[in-house]
Amino acid sequence: MGPDFVEECNDLRQEIKKIGDQVFALIDRTDAIPKQQKSMDLATYQALKKEMAANVDLAYRHLEDARMRIGKVLQARDGGVSVYDAPKPTPPPTDEGEV
Repeated sequence: MGPDFVEECNDLRQEIKKIGDQVFALIDRTDAIPKQQKSMDLATYQALKKEMAANVDLAYRHLEDARMRIGKVLQARDGGVSVYDAPKPTPPPTDEGEV
């Protein structure tokens, strides 16, 4: 038998994170534009790089959204309570004379 539902969701979230990191690393690739296009004027070259970076960023955001949505699946499974919304522990009382 394979992993249980929670394990499978957490495994998927980890894989999506790894893929997201790989996608985001594409922004720093210096070999992204073929040599024959590097002879274009500077403004066109900069616009092309900006468009490429914007699409890499968008792809990364979609992966992060997918990762978050799988987290929301787990949250709904657990009754809709977010780990971030869990009540905070009450600090112990202090003596009135302490500063």
